[in-house]
Amino acid sequence: RPPSPPRTRVGTFAVRTWQMQEKRETEQELEARVEAAVSIAERLWKEALEARQLADEMSSQAQEAAELSQARSEEVQSNMEKMETLSLKFLAQSSSAINSSVDAAVLLNEAAEESSRADKLEAEAEEALRL
Repeated sequence: RPPSPPRTRVGTFAVRTWQMQEKRETEQELEARVEAAVSIAERLWKEALEARQLADEMSSQAQEAAELSQARSEEVQSNMEKMETLSLKFLAQSSSAINSSVDAAVLLNEAAEESSRADKLEAEAEEALRL
């Protein structure tokens, strides 16, 4: 509840002066809140942009890992068709192809998590601007 007008002056001029001063303080408080909200929103948008950039980088790495996995899998399949018996080299190639596939899946999952984090940060930034 706002404080009462000063009781030492009862004239209309004194009450209006007090009301104008009270309004000015409220505007200053509002300005301070707006500046704080904008500062918070800017920080969150910066973090969101960084998360999006990291997600894009991870997505590119996942694509490269998937392409490597495909190439290794095709090599393993080609070698398997030529082989009459299994060898340690063949098993190592198979393991390498599987590991590349797993790497791609992990990177893609991490990219999706970063993208989701960026979405949340952007939502928080928007919410920060609601006064």
